[in-house]
Amino acid sequence: MQGIIPDQEEYMKQFFSYILNKIEYGKPISHGMDTYEMKQYFEKRYNERFEMNKNLLEKYNLYGKTLLDICSGFGQDSVFFAKHGNMIVDSIEKDWKATAIHQDFIEKYDVIDKNKIFCCDMFKFVPIEEYDVVYTSSPSNWMHGNPDKVIPDKWLNFLKLVLKPDGFFIARLYGGNYTSLVIRSDTFIKLLKERLESIDFSLLDYQPEKFASTIFVARRNKK
Repeated sequence: MQGIIPDQEEYMKQFFSYILNKIEYGKPISHGMDTYEMKQYFEKRYNERFEMNKNLLEKYNLYGKTLLDICSGFGQDSVFFAKHGNMIVDSIEKDWKATAIHQDFIEKYDVIDKNKIFCCDMFKFVPIEEYDVVYTSSPSNWMHGNPDKVIPDKWLNFLKLVLKPDGFFIARLYGGNYTSLVIRSDTFIKLLKERLESIDFSLLDYQPEKFASTIFVARRNKK
């Protein structure tokens, strides 16, 4: 697979412009890292991220399917799946600045007919149809609560609303508000598995810290 997109130089330029505009001058950026260290860190994570997405496409034969990307950020995953997986992708992101960068990537990589952005809260999103795949890279950010204690019913109801029977729920557990909890503990995974099984999902794959992330894949059972 050649030309993984968005290209790293363009993406990192947009990413750091966005990050630096959000932080207070002179304050630590992330985990005590300076700007240079942070850039190196995220460049490594960037490459690992797209290797993971390539593997997901191939392992679960997602080519040509429909996908809902929740909290899609700059849209790098959405655009990847649309471009390399020939998938029809709808992306939900409430930060309009992030969606502006995403839209630039959609136009640059010519997936206008395959990737549509919805700038709204996920619970205000009204799907036209059910999707083959629901994907997210920071699920703890959109649970609106501490995932160590509760996974809200409305979160589960949303999954049932938007995902087809026999469809895939894929979570890349990285970043977000509860990073250490999600990556370094089984607490979140056990609770997520238990709650999904209660609404007739089955766990297919769980790979702790694969590609510097914890990968969680479940499938909604057929009716």
